[in-house]
Amino acid sequence: ALSKLRGMQKDDALKEMEKMSTKDNKLKLKGEENQFTACFHRATLHPFALTLILHFVQSWCGFNVIIFKTVEVFTMFQSSIDPYYCTFIVGIVQLLATGGSLFVVDKAGRRPLLMLSGLIMGVCMAGLALYLQFLDNSSESIRWLPLLLVSGSFIGYSFGFANLPFVIMG
Repeated sequence: ALSKLRGMQKDDALKEMEKMSTKDNKLKLKGEENQFTACFHRATLHPFALTLILHFVQSWCGFNVIIFKTVEVFTMFQSSIDPYYCTFIVGIVQLLATGGSLFVVDKAGRRPLLMLSGLIMGVCMAGLALYLQFLDNSSESIRWLPLLLVSGSFIGYSFGFANLPFVIMG
C-alpha cells in the first residue's frame, strides 16, 4: 500500500517501512511515544471533548435562528416596536457586546464567563418562553419586553458562548 500511495518501487517502500519501524523502536526505548498514541491521553482528550461540547452548545442554542430571522421573531412576539427597528437595535447590541467581551475574557476568566453566559441566556430565553405563553393575555404596556429579553440573551451569548469555544480551541 505504501509503494502505491507514494508512487515508489516495492523495495524502496520496504526500506522506508523498516526505517519507520526503527524510529518507533528508538522512541519506545527512550520512553517516548509516537504522536498517534499521544492523541489518546487524558491531557489531549479532555480539552478536545470540552471544545466539542462547547461548539455543540453554541450551534444548538438557537441564536443562529434568531440572528437570521429577527424580523419574523419580533413579528411573532407582536412587539410594540417596529420589527425592523428591533432588528437594528439587536444588531447594535450584539456588535457592542462582542466588542466588549474581547476585553473581559482575559480579566474575568473563561469558566466564570461561560457560567454567567449560560445563566443570562437561560433566564432571558425562559422569559421569552413565558412571554409567548401569556401573549394572548398580555397588555400593550409590556410589548417592549421581547426586545429587552432578546437583547439580554445576545449580551449573554456574546460574552460567553459566542467566542469562548474558539478561545479555548486556541
